[in-house]
Amino acid sequence: MQRAAAVSAEDDFVELEISVEGMMCDGCSSRIEAALNAMPGVRRAVVSLEDKLATVDVSAATQLDALALLPLLVSEIQSLGFEAAPHIEYSPGSGQ
Repeated sequence: MQRAAAVSAEDDFVELEISVEGMMCDGCSSRIEAALNAMPGVRRAVVSLEDKLATVDVSAATQLDALALLPLLVSEIQSLGFEAAPHIEYSPGSGQ
């Protein structure tokens, strides 16, 4: 598995990705972005309407700490009326 979470050594933050379905316009993605950016522990959230993806940098010392926040982030998006799930890419044969 790849891209479930990526740790940055710079400032102890982890990048998480969440798949988002049901966005129809830039207003939808902006609404999700604003809600995520207002959450405790979120350093930065960017939502791509085209890619149907929320990329969220969370303050965390480890990937495990960040992954504990994932259900809260997904629930926040769902509370706005959108479908959301952790985004995990899998590359067969990558050995990772």
